[in-house]
Amino acid sequence: VVKVILMTLKRVDDTLEFKIQDSGIGIGTKDLQAIFESYKRLSNLYIGSGIGLPLVKHTVEAHGGSVSALSNVGVGTVILVSLPLQRSEHDT
Repeated sequence: VVKVILMTLKRVDDTLEFKIQDSGIGIGTKDLQAIFESYKRLSNLYIGSGIGLPLVKHTVEAHGGSVSALSNVGVGTVILVSLPLQRSEHDT
């Protein structure tokens, strides 16, 4: 089984967008927001504590950004992280 994970990073206006996309099993609509809950595991098929995405969400929001997820069962999942860019005195 070949698993593909695509990661892209781009600047959109004053925001940095980081997108992680996989071609995995996907997540059902009713479970999608639960992936950001601490210690929530949707399946026992995978090893993990359920803290990864909640920690990402907490850290991103602490820096004024946002994180969201889109998924289709049988197609895969996309995690989108948006972080505001700070302008330095050197930017004009």
